[in-house]
Amino acid sequence: MNNKNNVSYGMLGKKHSQKTKEKISKVMIGNKYALGKHWKWSKSKQDRKQTPEHIEKCRYAKIGIARPDMIDNIYGFVKGQTSPNKGKKASKETKEKMRLAKLGKKLSKEHRKKISIGGKGLKRSEETKRKISESKKGKKNPSKQKWVREKMSEIASRQNVIDKKERIKKYSGTSIELIMRKELKRRKIKFEPNHQLMNKYNVDMYIKPNIVIECDGDYWHNRPGCQEKDKRRDIDLKNNGYKVFRFWEQEINTDIKKCVDKLLKSIISGNSKKLYEEKSDKKDN
Repeated sequence: MNNKNNVSYGMLGKKHSQKTKEKISKVMIGNKYALGKHWKWSKSKQDRKQTPEHIEKCRYAKIGIARPDMIDNIYGFVKGQTSPNKGKKASKETKEKMRLAKLGKKLSKEHRKKISIGGKGLKRSEETKRKISESKKGKKNPSKQKWVREKMSEIASRQNVIDKKERIKKYSGTSIELIMRKELKRRKIKFEPNHQLMNKYNVDMYIKPNIVIECDGDYWHNRPGCQEKDKRRDIDLKNNGYKVFRFWEQEINTDIKKCVDKLLKSIISGNSKKLYEEKSDKKDN
């Protein structure tokens, strides 16, 4: 067998002098596995193949770290091993140093996740709860501070916008809206259902570039205050360059074709006016 296999990993790449080699050979004389003798392996060991698990264990042993299956918790301790700081109390100076070291540092998402996982299932004793309550006495509640309230309201409003968009996506539409959509599809008119405009209005249907279609139920849109609200909304949309078409439930159920014809007439007339204006401008130039 090669001499390199008898050398520890710390000696890899190093060469012995002739004197050292002679000393080693003298020491090894009479030894079962002397350098001069043939290394006798049994046939069973020669034929035996190492399993992938054994190879992996050897690899981890050489590197000098614990295998993943041996890690017991998020802090990286091996099973059966306890923290060296367990039972020890840090002095006031040490605590102050730790506090100053953490100032201005933000924990990463992974770190925060590990802390939350580590805290799951832990139950505080009554004594610990009492100590926490005593430490908080006389201190201001952080949730009542102005900047905290502003931050919380900002997060809540952002979440509400996300939730609203998701609800709009899931919303299939009322019966009269579905009738209107079906007729628009039949006439091959491209539209967007439940479209949001100006970041505050969700319209039933929107046709590019500026046409809004609203399908009003006879009951809900005749309730007190509802028509005034619709008028204010229509004025705001018109002032921002949108054309609003409102159709009542009775109109849609009675004659949907008539409703869409009315819509198409306005679109065609609007386009023809634009073309006429463009031609007149060219003539003037």
